[in-house]
Amino acid sequence: MMMLKEIEVNVDQLFLDPNNPRYADIEEIANPVPDDKVADDKVQKKAMERIMNPRLEVQQLMDSIRTIGYLIVDRMVVVPLREADKYKVIEGNRRLGAIKALLEDYETGEIDIDDSILSTLKKYQFLFLKNPIKKNANILVESFKESAMFQVFALGGLISKRNW
Repeated sequence: MMMLKEIEVNVDQLFLDPNNPRYADIEEIANPVPDDKVADDKVQKKAMERIMNPRLEVQQLMDSIRTIGYLIVDRMVVVPLREADKYKVIEGNRRLGAIKALLEDYETGEIDIDDSILSTLKKYQFLFLKNPIKKNANILVESFKESAMFQVFALGGLISKRNW
């Protein structure tokens, strides 16, 4: 049974999903990245390059976050990686990409960020998917539809202003 639990983590504990379905609109990806490679620097660099593709409109999201900060109303959903205290974002990769890009630009001195906004970018409360469904399960679709995770995705899709 899947369960969602609220946790608080630092941004350096979060990793983009290199198998994000949004990437299919950008380029063909031959093989999915296994979970034990997700936190690898090269994998994350490639995932960041993909998420920053102009077609995914992350720059507009960066502008919004830089102005008003990260709002916990639209929480990201994470799953644990095998390495202790590391998590893969399964819902909210554009937001994580925007936040990481903003922090990098701030740390290199390219932009200024108000201290009140900066504090919203370094530590977050997330929804942690405690018992994710195994991808090879035959009953994946039906189990997923009955899960809290499906409800999170469905609600997000219903209230989203963006086309998928």
